[in-house]
Amino acid sequence: SNYTFRRNNLSWTTGIHANKYSRQHIGSENSLGQLYRNTGNKNEASLFTKISFKLNRLSFFADIQYRYTTFEYVGSVPLDKFQWQFLNPKVGVSFDVNKNATVYYSAGNSGREPTRNDMFGGSDDLLSDSTGNAMISISSPEYVVDHELGVRLKDKNFVFNFNVYYLDFKNEIVLNGKFGPNGLALTNNVGKSFRTGAELNVSYKLGKYFMLVNNSSFNYSRIKEQSEIFSPILTPPFIVNQEVIYSLKGLSISIAARYQHQSFIDFANTSLVNSYLLLNTRCAYDFEAFQVAVCINNLTNAKYFNNGYVDFDGMNKYFVQAPLNFYSSITYSF
Repeated sequence: SNYTFRRNNLSWTTGIHANKYSRQHIGSENSLGQLYRNTGNKNEASLFTKISFKLNRLSFFADIQYRYTTFEYVGSVPLDKFQWQFLNPKVGVSFDVNKNATVYYSAGNSGREPTRNDMFGGSDDLLSDSTGNAMISISSPEYVVDHELGVRLKDKNFVFNFNVYYLDFKNEIVLNGKFGPNGLALTNNVGKSFRTGAELNVSYKLGKYFMLVNNSSFNYSRIKEQSEIFSPILTPPFIVNQEVIYSLKGLSISIAARYQHQSFIDFANTSLVNSYLLLNTRCAYDFEAFQVAVCINNLTNAKYFNNGYVDFDGMNKYFVQAPLNFYSSITYSF
């Protein structure tokens, strides 16, 4: 439940949320029958309050959240209940340069707990060591201090959003380039790491019929473990999405290009997923409450991978993505 109070230029909101989640996991094999059965219970409660105040062209906000969460496991291997508590504050300020331009800055601290897959090391059924104790891969939460500085510009035909960020992590939970028995990606805790970069979103209307839309990002991230410094896995430094849209009454035709720079798939930073460029198109027509659309992806039939890993035998293995493909849809809006 939430409660909001507004008066003049002051706004105050507070609320409390709680949820309970339970899921049973069963593994079986045709000839052997049921192999295991276990249940995971995840409970969470949070309390937050937020206040914002506007003074002429300046706007201020501050919020803070207290979050308490637990995880309980019932299975063949005994496991004590996990409990985590987080206090997540954030403050920010924005300044309206004029009616079309705003600059802003915010800073916050937050934490999050590991997932079940993080803790169990990719096993659906919790494993035990030779003494019968539960084998837990990750139990420590991660914490991050987030700084963001940006500008927003907007007029009749032009929208421009640009921001730079710096994330300073402690015990970040990062991909380690391996996959568990359940086929999901595995993670490690790393003591010190940071992620910094810039994000751009631009849309520009060319005349009556054409629109250009660009979403791009630059990322520079590093992990420090003891005396080693290296790049995190599957973190490309450049991603560019450029789209051209033609609209005429109910007809819309778009061509989109996506460029993704190469990224590492191992902590040694010796194996890569190569850069790739994709071209996609979409054609849609709206009439009354219906929309008919046809999408064609990978127009150049490029062979590319967006994920991969180094296997136990040292070989690089990749997830091959779809060649030229298309689909159509019919949507009805009530």
